[in-house]
Amino acid sequence: MWRYELCICTFSLDELFMVVERKFKHKKEDFDDFFRQVSYSLIYTPASFKKEDLPTLRDEKDYPVLLSAIDGDIDVLVSGDKDFSCIECKRPEIVTPGQFIEKYLTP
Repeated sequence: MWRYELCICTFSLDELFMVVERKFKHKKEDFDDFFRQVSYSLIYTPASFKKEDLPTLRDEKDYPVLLSAIDGDIDVLVSGDKDFSCIECKRPEIVTPGQFIEKYLTP
């Protein structure tokens, strides 16, 4: 039985659908179907925030994702973005997809 809850922030979901619309327009319906079938919680990304209150990130575009994870009280942020791997953050724990599988899904 799956013991984790998938949470996706509105910023990431909006970005995903923009990319699908731009690059994979012929797959848009498949993505819509997928997100109707998969169970997840939606974490709202705040419209404004102070970067000074957050760990320093190289890429400005990553702040909404980190802030959403912090505000959403997420335990683990899973990202393949290398910029997340070099920040110090007690919560959420930041791991790559491979690290998540190894740490949490491997018996």
